[in-house]
Amino acid sequence: MVSLSWRANDLPAVDAHHDLLAQEQKRVAEHNRYARDLYHVVRNTLPAPMFRGQLLDQKGLRFGRESARQMEKLSADRKSREQLDRSISIRARKMNISVLSIKRTPTTPEGLDELAAVEAKVDKKIEGSK
Repeated sequence: MVSLSWRANDLPAVDAHHDLLAQEQKRVAEHNRYARDLYHVVRNTLPAPMFRGQLLDQKGLRFGRESARQMEKLSADRKSREQLDRSISIRARKMNISVLSIKRTPTTPEGLDELAAVEAKVDKKIEGSK
């Protein structure tokens, strides 16, 4: 155990002498050694579950499971929305239609495909009549 008979000297904030700084750092290390040694003793003597035990209650576990389920659902919904937006955007770009003017529903890509087919038939008839 460290004797408490000494008193720390004030160290200058700048340009402290190397020997004085080393002496004070040694005193601080001696002071902190007791807590570090006690930690290792306690860690090695107590059983592992007692040392860092975790208390899990059923309410917290249910909350965690429900949160994870909701996050997975939100992620899947976001992914399907992004896929729908990409599909609509590609079809609209091919037809030179502004994406902003198209309502986004799950059936929109098929509707755009039908519209493209009708447009192609009209273009063929127009070219055939020339």
